[in-house]
Amino acid sequence: MPTDRSDIVQYHKMFIPTLEALESLGCSVNIDELNARVIQIMELPEEMCNVLHKDDGTQTEFDYRLAWARTYLKKARSY
Repeated sequence: MPTDRSDIVQYHKMFIPTLEALESLGCSVNIDELNARVIQIMELPEEMCNVLHKDDGTQTEFDYRLAWARTYLKKARSY
């Protein structure tokens, strides 16, 4: 099981699951609901989703990377 940030799925591999999550939940979903649905779609283990991004404990690496995936998808939509 993953124990550090190098084991977390890369943000670009979250693009399609994020779009699938938005399609299933609707576009007016909050971030926590979206994140939970992406985890479910990707069938990610809890251990992977709980690795902290930084030692301050305010955000997980998964949440950080999924935020970047959402950012890139928003930018792609504007083209």
